[in-house]
Formats: sequence, C-alpha cells, structure tokens
Amino acid sequence: MSYQLTIELPDEIGEELERTATSPQQLSSLLSGLVRIYLRKDQLQDVLDLMEGLPESVGPKPVPRFGSGRHLGIQLSEDFDEPLEDFAEYMQ
Repeated sequence: MSYQLTIELPDEIGEELERTATSPQQLSSLLSGLVRIYLRKDQLQDVLDLMEGLPESVGPKPVPRFGSGRHLGIQLSEDFDEPLEDFAEYMQ
C-alpha cells in the first residue's frame, strides 16, 4: 500500500527547501516535519493562544554590578584560598 501526498507551499518556502536540501533524505525529513506541524496545527494554535496571555517583557534585564549580590548573605569560609588536599599531587 502506498500513499501520495501533495503539499502546496508558498514560493519562498519551496525555494528555500531547494537551496537547503542537499539530498532526497534531507528533503524527505524536512517535508515530514512540515506534515507533523500541519497535523498538530490545533495544538500549535493552543500554545500560541496561551503565549498571547503572557505579559511581555518590559525591557532588557539590568546588568548586574559589582557588589549587587551582597543582600544574599553568602559567606566564604576562612580557608577558602587554601590549597585543597585532593590536588596536592598536581601541585608538586
């Protein structure tokens, strides 16, 4: 049993496929991906609808500056800079 599938693509997409697909296997893989996307378009639309409800980011994240984590209360031990015994053989 064999099936024949006809897909109509916009010219831009068809031209891009012709440029990027270097073998029949790659073209087959790309087309099967397009078919999977088409078959799941309802799920994709649901995801897009959910994303519309998310607040958009206001702007870029602020760049952390030196000392900006002081409020975290991280304390280093007194022997932080001391050599570790595990690496003693490499330090000789």
